[in-house]
Amino acid sequence: MKRFRFILKRAILMVALIFPSSPIAADSGGAKIYIPEIVWKYGRIPEGSVVSHVYWIKNIGTDTLKITEVKTTCGCTQAPLNKKVIASGDSAEVELIFSAGRYEGDVVKSASITSNDTALGKVKIYLTGKLVLNLNHTFPVTFSPSRVDFSSLGEGTDNKRKLRIKNVSFAEIKLDILDYPRDLVELDYSQIVIQAGNIIELDIDLKGVTEKTEFKKSITLEINGEKESRFTIPIFKKIPPKL
Repeated sequence: MKRFRFILKRAILMVALIFPSSPIAADSGGAKIYIPEIVWKYGRIPEGSVVSHVYWIKNIGTDTLKITEVKTTCGCTQAPLNKKVIASGDSAEVELIFSAGRYEGDVVKSASITSNDTALGKVKIYLTGKLVLNLNHTFPVTFSPSRVDFSSLGEGTDNKRKLRIKNVSFAEIKLDILDYPRDLVELDYSQIVIQAGNIIELDIDLKGVTEKTEFKKSITLEINGEKESRFTIPIFKKIPPKL
């Protein structure tokens, strides 16, 4: 019994170290890195998809914060940074992009951010998700299509797509739209209420996108305010090859 308690305590400690419950901030003077959100939960993701989320990096110190390196754990993850030098009181964005490829089941990926913050020189950001075959047969909601493709967008074509969401449970559900690429997409909803057995159509409108624009982004929704009931729908646009 004592050995079991020791193992249990050690496991709890390891989880706390991997996923700290509070945002990361340094305590020293000078440059101070602060990341208000270090873990992003995608929930269920269609297999073979590409999804992304933006993390904010803030400098809450008095000196200039310099990001010297952003390193991911594998080739399936990219982490482009919009600027490396962050003035006092300013912020930067790092986008963690995950290409699922042949991954299946539960995934956890991370990126290490190294800076000149002497108290907290290296910090990590994480993503988690569960890869499923598609989102057409999930519970308590289904999504059709499982991926939203804008690749056929061209001159004179509609820049709008519809995402059909069906409540396949026996109770009313509330869907919150947590994350989407606001620079590319317009959504008129923040929370969606769907009665049992009903279907709603979510309009996804592109803005400022031309025939030559290419992107791979995603929309994350959450059911009834429960972090463990999230769904992420990839949205993308490919430029067709020239014939």
